[in-house]
Amino acid sequence: MIQNDWMKVGDVACSKIIFNLGFICVKKTTTKPLTNPIFTPFCTNMVNINIEYQGDLHCQLVHEPSKTVIGTDAPVDNQGRGESFSPTDLIAAGLGSCMVTTMAIASKNRNLDLTGTRVHVVKEMVSSPRRIGRLGVEITLPPNIVEGDLKFLENAALTCPVHKSLHGDVQIDLKMHIGNAV
Repeated sequence: MIQNDWMKVGDVACSKIIFNLGFICVKKTTTKPLTNPIFTPFCTNMVNINIEYQGDLHCQLVHEPSKTVIGTDAPVDNQGRGESFSPTDLIAAGLGSCMVTTMAIASKNRNLDLTGTRVHVVKEMVSSPRRIGRLGVEITLPPNIVEGDLKFLENAALTCPVHKSLHGDVQIDLKMHIGNAV
């Protein structure tokens, strides 16, 4: 069960959802009491994703802004066919791509070119309850990066929004190194 603590700031209600996600603020759209609010998001960084269950443990996901479509399938070890990414695979992929994207954003101020950076993520599941237990992330940087930039880049990777959104029970192991010229 999700536990909410609501607070009112002007005509904005903020909900601190107990999952270490911080506050989600929404604009009040009704005069009903705050204990039973109906709200619409007012955040400019909101993204809509539409999902349709297509049967046989397969879903179609549509990223509304770009209209990009991807499918998910349950993994073989969980009654699926493993014909596509599983939902937990998307979390693992999201972590890796978020880390390198956050590093690239932070690197712009230092004029560091991360083109060619490679990320490999290993996802390990645990049971009781079934969930992601560990995500091993290996980041191989291009040879133009110097040893002195590694700590800066590691700190940037660990501040990515996906990393900050994952539950503390998920073990995340990050290894970063500079690769050889190709």
